[in-house]
Amino acid sequence: MYTIVHPMAGLRSLTMIAAAAGACVAGNAAIFITGDPSIDAPVTVQSTTELSFTITASGSVQYLVFDNWVSTPDTDNNVLSGSMLASFQINGGRAETRYAYGLNDNITFDAGSFTATDGYIVFYPGIAVEPGQVLTISPFTLTFNGEPGVHFNLPAGGTFAGPFFLADRSANPLSGLVTPVPEPAEEAALAGLGLVAFGLWRWRAARLH
Repeated sequence: MYTIVHPMAGLRSLTMIAAAAGACVAGNAAIFITGDPSIDAPVTVQSTTELSFTITASGSVQYLVFDNWVSTPDTDNNVLSGSMLASFQINGGRAETRYAYGLNDNITFDAGSFTATDGYIVFYPGIAVEPGQVLTISPFTLTFNGEPGVHFNLPAGGTFAGPFFLADRSANPLSGLVTPVPEPAEEAALAGLGLVAFGLWRWRAARLH
């Protein structure tokens, strides 16, 4: 015995499932940027997941670097001004904070571990680290000021998935490259797509019988 599924009801259900799956996939970006940096208005940079780095050298972390922030650099380095507190932990210990100053788009030259396509945020004061430690930066929302008349380079689509690394004030790397592991949202998206396929099969079977 087969249950006849109304075509429109089936399509409505599948549309809802597909939309939910798509939303899950979009949620896997590590950084979202909202606002127009070319006008005098707030620009928000929001991270959606923890960023954990295994320290590879002794030093003081001054930069959170967005490796290959843009695909094509321009001829100048621009900064969105502003500062807010960012929270971090070392080896899972007590939470500490540092000021995160300025969002810098691509630099104009290669220096140390920086290349001309990298962007970065400056931490002050620096965070003292030793090899083998794990420094974890908590999810954050930072607000900067747009700069009228300045061409500030943003990554395509206003999102950045990584990789990231840490560096000292001389641009020496203090960690390897880190690309955040997708949250369970990705698994949910795959499950959603599976439900779409199963739903289509059921709908087609009902129509054939």
